[in-house]
Amino acid sequence: VRAQGAAERRDGKTVRLYGAFQDITERKRAEEVQRKNAERAAMLAEISQSLAEVTSDPRATLDLIARRVTELIGDTTIIRLVSKDSLYLDPVAIHHPDPASLEHMRELYASVRLGVNEGFAPRIFQTRQALLLPSITTEQIRATIEPRLWPLVDLYSIHSLITAPLRSQGRIIGLLTVMRLQPDKPYTAEDRDFLQDLADRAALALTNAWLFTEMEQRVTE
Repeated sequence: VRAQGAAERRDGKTVRLYGAFQDITERKRAEEVQRKNAERAAMLAEISQSLAEVTSDPRATLDLIARRVTELIGDTTIIRLVSKDSLYLDPVAIHHPDPASLEHMRELYASVRLGVNEGFAPRIFQTRQALLLPSITTEQIRATIEPRLWPLVDLYSIHSLITAPLRSQGRIIGLLTVMRLQPDKPYTAEDRDFLQDLADRAALALTNAWLFTEMEQRVTE
C-alpha cells in the first residue's frame, strides 16, 4: 500500500492529517506475472532451438528433453513412450541432477513397465491435458498402482508432481513427468501450463527425429 498525504499544523502541533492510500499489490502482481511470462517465453525459444539442433537423433533428443526440463522446472524428469503394441509406457529417458541418484533411478525404472491403464495414465489419455498434483504423498501414489511398482515411488519421497501428454499428430505418443522432492516447493498451475508447452515442443522434435531417421534408412536402402 502506498500512502500520500499532508499535515495541517498549528503552534507546532499537528491538528489534521490529509491523505490518500493506493493499493499497489495488484499492479506489482501483474508486473511479476509479466516478468515470469517473458522469462518462460525465452526459455521455450531456447529449448526449441536446442531441440532443432539434435532433431536427427532420437536418443539425443530424448536425453536433451529430460535434462532441460529438469533444469527449468526440477527436480526429476521421466519420459515414457507408448510401446508399439500400445499396451505399455516404457521409460526411455530419466534425468536427476545427482549422478549417483540418476544411475540408481535408471536401473530401477528400466526393470518395470507401466501399463497404459495404470496410475494416472488413463486420466491423462482421456483428457489429453497435463495433470497437476501440487501436493501428494507416497501412500496416495501407491494406492493408484500395483504393488510391483511400489519400489519406484519408494525410491524418493515425491511431494509434488505434474504429468503432461506428449501430443503429436493427433495422438499421445508418451508422457512427460516432473517430480518435486522438496515438500516446501509445490508445483503451480503456471508450472503445469509451462510443462505442457515443453511437452508439445518435445513431441514435435521427437516425431521429426523419427521421421529423419526413417528417411535416412530409406536412402541407405
